[in-house]
Amino acid sequence: MRVSKPNRWARPSRVWMFALLVAAFICVPSVAFAGELPVYRLYNKWSGEHLYTTNVDEYRYLPTIGWRGEGEAWVSPTEGDPVYRLYNPYSGDHHYTKDSSEYQYLQTLGWRGEGPIFCSLQGEGVPVYRLYNPWLTCGTHLFSTSESEYDNLGAIGWQQEGLAFFAIRAGSGEGAISETDPTPSNPNPGNGGSTNSGTNSDTVDPNTYTVYVTASGKRYHRQSCPSTSGKRTRSMTLAEAVRRNYTPCKDCKPPSM
Repeated sequence: MRVSKPNRWARPSRVWMFALLVAAFICVPSVAFAGELPVYRLYNKWSGEHLYTTNVDEYRYLPTIGWRGEGEAWVSPTEGDPVYRLYNPYSGDHHYTKDSSEYQYLQTLGWRGEGPIFCSLQGEGVPVYRLYNPWLTCGTHLFSTSESEYDNLGAIGWQQEGLAFFAIRAGSGEGAISETDPTPSNPNPGNGGSTNSGTNSDTVDPNTYTVYVTASGKRYHRQSCPSTSGKRTRSMTLAEAVRRNYTPCKDCKPPSM
């Protein structure tokens, strides 16, 4: 009697099953493992500028000096292409770009590079559009996930500069703050719904929290402190500022140790 050979595909070996498992993990997009980080938008009615930040402490503080918190603008990944923020000490304007060449070039023109502030999703996601207003000196650029806002502003003279970067999803708009209310209802659901203003030392890590000092000053400041407007500053951690005997600014009231 003729005995047929066993079919090696009929019952996968352990090696083959392991290979399939590894391949399944490799085929999963990397963004599936990335965390999420809300990006908040603020508006300054005096300068016309929109500011974007992932720093809840900064978002809570600025409405106490005249900015209006417009809530969550979009949600960015914690991993991906870095998006850089720049500051123009002469006009007070901020700019955001994931183009490292643009980031470096603007610094040769006097802009201050503030480093990566959030990330752009690698691959396609929710588009964040960029607009430019040639008639303004501050607030010249605006970023939005809203196609209707992009189209409406383009219709009244803003230059539509197309896609700036990708977000995970559009923002909910939650966490809006008026200019006279220093504490949002819940600007960051990830912090347990706390409405603490973020100025106490126990709410920040002094070894990672960034403050700013001027060349001749003896105090350290928040990033958007009005007393440093138009001045060249350098950044350092809160712990380093205290070690160097800097004291907190009385105007912007940064965290202390």
